[in-house]
Amino acid sequence: MKRLFLVRHAKSYWECDWLTDLERPLNERGKRDAPRMGSILSTNYERPQLLISSPASRAYTTARIIAVGMGYPPEDIRLVEGIYEAMSRDLLRIIGETDDDVSSLMAFGHNPTMTTVANRLTNAGIENVPTTGIVIVDFEVDSWRKAVETIGKLVAFEYPKKYRQG
Repeated sequence: MKRLFLVRHAKSYWECDWLTDLERPLNERGKRDAPRMGSILSTNYERPQLLISSPASRAYTTARIIAVGMGYPPEDIRLVEGIYEAMSRDLLRIIGETDDDVSSLMAFGHNPTMTTVANRLTNAGIENVPTTGIVIVDFEVDSWRKAVETIGKLVAFEYPKKYRQG
C-alpha cells in the first residue's frame, strides 16, 4: 500500500512587491495555520517516510513547520524544483518516480495543481484545496508509478477552517 499526502502551502504574504513569487513568505495566518495542521497530522496520522517540497519559500516554510509538528527532521525534506510551477502531469510524474521503498509520501506545492491532482487521484470532486489544506490518499498498489495511474481511496481532506473555533 502507498499513502500520499498532498499539501497546499500555507497562506502567503502578497504585500511585498520587492520579492519574486518564489520568495514570497507566509503571512500571519499561514504562520498560525501550519503548526496547527502539523499537530492535527501528528495526532491523527502516521508520519510519512518522505517529505518533498517546492522550493518556493511559502511551500518550503510550510513543509518545515509541519515536519517539526510531526517529528520529522526538517533537514531531511527534499526540495524538488519541478514542483514549483508544476502542471498536474508534472506533479504526477514526480510522485510516480518516488522510490517504491517509500510507503508514504508528503508533497508540498501549489494550486491549482494540488486540487487537480487530488481530484485526478480520488474522483472526490474537491472544489478547492485551501491554503494549508491536506488531501490524504491510499492506494492498494506496490509502486508509485501504479499509484498515479489509478484512483485511490480518499482517507481525509483536512484544512484549517475545519478546526477554527467560532
